[in-house]
Amino acid sequence: MQENHIPSRRQDFGENPIELRETDHYVHEYVTPFVEKWDELINWEKRTQGEGSFFIDKLREYGAQKVLDIATGTGFHSVRLLKAGFDVTSVDGSAQKLRQNL
Repeated sequence: MQENHIPSRRQDFGENPIELRETDHYVHEYVTPFVEKWDELINWEKRTQGEGSFFIDKLREYGAQKVLDIATGTGFHSVRLLKAGFDVTSVDGSAQKLRQNL
């Protein structure tokens, strides 16, 4: 029986794992096929029903007008907040996910 060997993409944290380090590991986790499947995996309609207007209500309660949506992914919260009238800036580590929002 022949074993298939898949190369590891583990990060090398070196001797001091809490010091700043360069890595491209994050890039490998967000490949285009994953990004394209994301919205199929997350049902926006059911998610909207489940969350209701919780975030919108909280932001209004605190008088927020501008929102920074960090790690926006494919923009679920950004889209909802824009529709609710907030001024939204969306950022994500995956350029593919941000492009998918356009």
